[in-house]
Amino acid sequence: MDPPTSEIWAQNVTTESSNMLTSSGLTATIFKTVFLVLIAVMNILGNTSICFIVLKDRQLRASVRNYAVASLALSDLLSVQIMTFQIFTYFNVGKNPIMCTLMGRIFGCLLYISILHLFTLSLDRYIAIFYPLRYRFMVTPTRTAVILLTIWIIPVFSILIFPAALVDLRGYASFYGCMDQGSIEKIDKKDRFHMSVNVIFLFFLPLLVMMWAYCRISKVAWYQANRVGVAVISAVRVPHVRGLPRTRDRKWAKTLAIVIGAFLGCYLPIVVASLVHIFAGQTTGCSLARTLEILLFLTFSNTVLNPLIYSLRNNEYRRAFQKTFRRCHRESNNNQGLRLSYVKQDLESLTVSSHVTSNHANTS
Repeated sequence: MDPPTSEIWAQNVTTESSNMLTSSGLTATIFKTVFLVLIAVMNILGNTSICFIVLKDRQLRASVRNYAVASLALSDLLSVQIMTFQIFTYFNVGKNPIMCTLMGRIFGCLLYISILHLFTLSLDRYIAIFYPLRYRFMVTPTRTAVILLTIWIIPVFSILIFPAALVDLRGYASFYGCMDQGSIEKIDKKDRFHMSVNVIFLFFLPLLVMMWAYCRISKVAWYQANRVGVAVISAVRVPHVRGLPRTRDRKWAKTLAIVIGAFLGCYLPIVVASLVHIFAGQTTGCSLARTLEILLFLTFSNTVLNPLIYSLRNNEYRRAFQKTFRRCHRESNNNQGLRLSYVKQDLESLTVSSHVTSNHANTS
């Protein structure tokens, strides 16, 4: 498969430059740039706060689950570089086949890393609900560290390292990086096979397992709700039944279900559109580029949702946020008070030294 020629890219740059001069094109560019800048700033603030409070709060560090949440926030934080590159492409900066393919592969890595994190968190809730007595023995810090490391290594190897050895795998720039009509590349059989394997084993297979796990969790939660309702009506205490989830675990499962639903709502459309592009190459055109750009903005929006969901739905994170901000505010006030005390001491010492000097001068 021949790579895009330099003449095609030069033609695209000339065409885009002329389009940007028009008022409508300039307005659209400014609107998209402002939108991406706002999303990037909210991404940095929200996901950095998640990582910070997990590292600072002792109660959050006590649960290995929160390290997976911090790792997921880190993967969302790294997507800022894709947004930055997208902004640069609007002004024809760094827009070439190599950078487009690189950014496209990084986007693919972050996509699969995120879904594998959600897959791991779903299994964590499944074990906590169905095997509460064995949870601490099954989910250990060492196993969690190994799993998180594996989650990062597999997509990086599959998307970045493996295609680097096979230089004719170029298809990621088609829908993950530059999406202009001239930069959309032809997809050959190797691209179809490679991308299909990644999507099946790193996206749809974890998705099916998560759906199965949450179906079982929903059944148990429904059973417990009915048992509690019967107990309230009959004023009889419900005996302990093995496998019934605790309230906190059940609430965590609901919060994670919202996170997974938001992720699928934002990422599933672009995955489906990408598969359509892979297996129907004749659809390459301006309408496809516009559709993929809108879907890409939808995925960027998802990176700011998780901190909002955790802070609104989870009491532990809400308490940790409040505690951390109060501590930072108190430390800033203490530092300001120390600075004022130092200034006051300096003024007193200057006053004393001036009195001593004046007395010495009068004595002389």
